[in-house]
Amino acid sequence: MQIDIFVLLAQLVNFALLYYVFKKFIADKLLVRLEEREEQLKKLEKADEHYQEKMQLAEKERQEMLDNAKKTSRKLVKESEELAKTKAEKITKKAHDDAMLVLEG
Repeated sequence: MQIDIFVLLAQLVNFALLYYVFKKFIADKLLVRLEEREEQLKKLEKADEHYQEKMQLAEKERQEMLDNAKKTSRKLVKESEELAKTKAEKITKKAHDDAMLVLEG
């Protein structure tokens, strides 16, 4: 097996030409595009972080509102039970008093 010097030199020249064309016309544009993409990714990451922070804050506020609503509903139920108990006692007392009047009279 012999190495043909002419073919080897031709391949080196072809490679050098392709490398020159790549560097001259493609590499700079490709690097600019890659940098633009990298900037876009950074912006998207920042936006995602901001979104996550907002979601955490909204979840915290939602939980606080839910807790407040539960406390308020418990308070209302307790007040309603106390009011109902008071009214029941009044009605029972009035019925008892009325019954006593009927028995006496």
